[in-house]
Amino acid sequence: MSKMTKEEAENELYQLWSNGEIPSNFTYEHSEFDRAVEQMMKNGKLEYSDFF
Repeated sequence: MSKMTKEEAENELYQLWSNGEIPSNFTYEHSEFDRAVEQMMKNGKLEYSDFF
C-alpha cells in the first residue's frame, strides 16, 4: 500500500470505526489515535496487533 496523508489516514480510521472494525472507543480522543494515524500514514494501513 502507498503512504497516506494525515487526512486520508484519519478518514480511513473513521471508516474502520464506523464499520465496527475497530473498538467504538477508538476515536480522536483515544490515547493511541495519533500513533495509529502516524502508522497509517507511514505504512498505508493499520497494524491491528499493535493496538488491539
